[in-house]
Amino acid sequence: MIYSVEDRSDGQLEALCKQIGIAIEMVHEYLTGRQSPSGGFCFYRSSYVDHPNIADTACAVRSFAILGQPVPHADQVRAFLSSLERNARPEFLFQLATALHDLRGGPLPDELVQSVSRLHFLPPPAREFQQTGWLQRTRFVVHLKKMLSQADDEVSMIAGYVRAEEVDGGFGTTPNLWDTWLALDVMRVAGIAFPANTAKFVDLLQVGPSGFTLCADTQVSTMNTVFAGAQCCAMLGLPVRYPDDAVRFVLACQVGSGGFAASPGALPDLELTERALKTMEQLCVVLRPG
Repeated sequence: MIYSVEDRSDGQLEALCKQIGIAIEMVHEYLTGRQSPSGGFCFYRSSYVDHPNIADTACAVRSFAILGQPVPHADQVRAFLSSLERNARPEFLFQLATALHDLRGGPLPDELVQSVSRLHFLPPPAREFQQTGWLQRTRFVVHLKKMLSQADDEVSMIAGYVRAEEVDGGFGTTPNLWDTWLALDVMRVAGIAFPANTAKFVDLLQVGPSGFTLCADTQVSTMNTVFAGAQCCAMLGLPVRYPDDAVRFVLACQVGSGGFAASPGALPDLELTERALKTMEQLCVVLRPG
């Protein structure tokens, strides 16, 4: 049964808040269990396999920041990040910069700053081609440039190109919630206005029983879909219609180890766990009375 915020009883709210509290405790155990002796993190770490890497380490560091908890063995984490072979990929630089920022280890290394300064934006693909990869890369570069106060004019220009890709309020070759989140986040960071129709597009994708669906006329719900929907609503100032259902879906994606998966019963990882924490952080504001 789907019920609105107004229909929720005090008992239902209390039970849901208790579930969230238990989930958060489990997440902390999961995160600490994913840390390698080197200081880095690996989502599939076990007694036999351990390959700490930049993506998992950055997700773990940011997750501890969301929890308001210190990163265990922070000096070792910094040493691990410093030991990684550098490359110029925007995703690598984004993960490295955000991890170092949340570790609060002082200013970012000059080498990293110079690498970001050499990044360039790519033009959007033709409309018949898939846009997710371009939007993801553009988002990484926009965040990096703004973090380091670089190329403000270029950032505004590329955000304008992103805005121009809007179709009936949504973004993507087939307009969908994930690509719309990527596009809105680029515009948010760049400081340009959102398209007028986007709030209506996102609102149409608010459905039960998971809170959000990926596209119109579908029922595709995953952790990424709910995460993207919650983030879009926050950026647009749009009320979340089914916060309880969305939180319950997220909680159903948690496994016994404490990590979160793409859907109930799937395998968890650190990236999805970070997104689950962000989603609960966002939706608990909506769930909180008063």
